[in-house]
Amino acid sequence: MFSYFFKNVVPFRYEVEGDVISEEMLLDFIPQLKHVPIKASQKEAFGFSSIVGFENDEQYIHSIDGWILLSLTFQKKNIKKSLLNRRFNDLKIITNENNFKMGKAKLTQEEEEELRAKVYLELLTEVQPDEDYLNVIVDTYSKNIYLSNDKAKYQKVFTNLMRKGIESFSMSNFNPHGVGLHLTQWLYKPTENLPSEISLEDSTYLTSEQSARARLTKQDLHSDEIQVLINHGKKCSSLGIYKTSTVLTGPASIILTGCR
Repeated sequence: MFSYFFKNVVPFRYEVEGDVISEEMLLDFIPQLKHVPIKASQKEAFGFSSIVGFENDEQYIHSIDGWILLSLTFQKKNIKKSLLNRRFNDLKIITNENNFKMGKAKLTQEEEEELRAKVYLELLTEVQPDEDYLNVIVDTYSKNIYLSNDKAKYQKVFTNLMRKGIESFSMSNFNPHGVGLHLTQWLYKPTENLPSEISLEDSTYLTSEQSARARLTKQDLHSDEIQVLINHGKKCSSLGIYKTSTVLTGPASIILTGCR
């Protein structure tokens, strides 16, 4: 689900043949790559998911005047090595004792590996999966992509899934200054740098070169005062934005916070 909070926003530059990503292109393949709930015997499961959750479980894409919103769900079962070893050793002892009583030999190395695999599969059926999300903003005008999570694995999964539908798709971390530069540009001139359906909230965080952080609340972020602060070296590190239209029947407000 497309969440309200982008905590660790990472900006990327994308490239595709023809220079265009459209909603129509994505609709051709994203529904086929949807997330299917993890099965009992699976270690992990991932795929595109609805950006509005249970309100409409088939709304995988939403466009906002040049922005395309996407969401991915990740499920993973974590098996503790200590638990696996303990369960395996207990079962190995019992199996060898039973073999001895029946006059059979101890387990061979190959049989032990098979037994460990069996124990691992049993644990998979018992463990509840952890669930995480990756929310994505595709800016089709600037060819930037903003991801809500800085985990390299999530970035790789997203890239690979996109390539299943758009073979030429590639993504690179082009900006050493992180998302703060983009947030500052949006705050400085929102009407020029944000889609027409996106407006600023009434609060933001500004950071100075000395790393001092100040929060501005209940402010007119379109005021000249904000531009003066930015002209004097202040950078935006957190910014709230929201949709002015009501087309999307889900979260209308998004908070973006840069971490690098």
